[in-house]
Amino acid sequence: MSARGSGKCILTFCLPETELLTAHILNRLAKGAVRAAFDQMEQALGTYDFLTVFGICLTDRGAESGDPNALEIGINGIKRTSLYYCDPMRGNQKGGIEEVHPLLRMILPKGTIFTHLTQWDVRKCVDHINGYAREKPGGATPYDLSLQKSGPDILRALQLKYVAPDEVTLTPKLLK
Repeated sequence: MSARGSGKCILTFCLPETELLTAHILNRLAKGAVRAAFDQMEQALGTYDFLTVFGICLTDRGAESGDPNALEIGINGIKRTSLYYCDPMRGNQKGGIEEVHPLLRMILPKGTIFTHLTQWDVRKCVDHINGYAREKPGGATPYDLSLQKSGPDILRALQLKYVAPDEVTLTPKLLK
């Protein structure tokens, strides 16, 4: 996600099975910035857990993901993920991320300038989105589903925090 008037953008990852969202603010949308976000997550999780959580990444054909080898091979020279490209104009191939982006847009509407947005702000948005109960997984939150599936260490390594469903705010007021 990006905004006019700012070079900053938000790199998002959604785990389709639980709809868990994680995101990183990037100062610019470039291959090196995306690689650095992958490396940061691998360092936090460890290579094995990174491979377990992000073993397959679906993406579009943007220039920022144009060097699959740089993203697939991790900090230890070990293959950490397999990158697959979706067909143009086929958001339905992206494993649910296009269903989660509207929730982020509720907090950061189109036209929002990201200049002053920090990683702390993005993480706060993500925590509230992950605390929002969904109909699809039986009314559970993505955070709770991921806690059951992956355990607390993965969520802690990704720096995700629990937000109770009755405390979720999905409006721009969240960052005021």
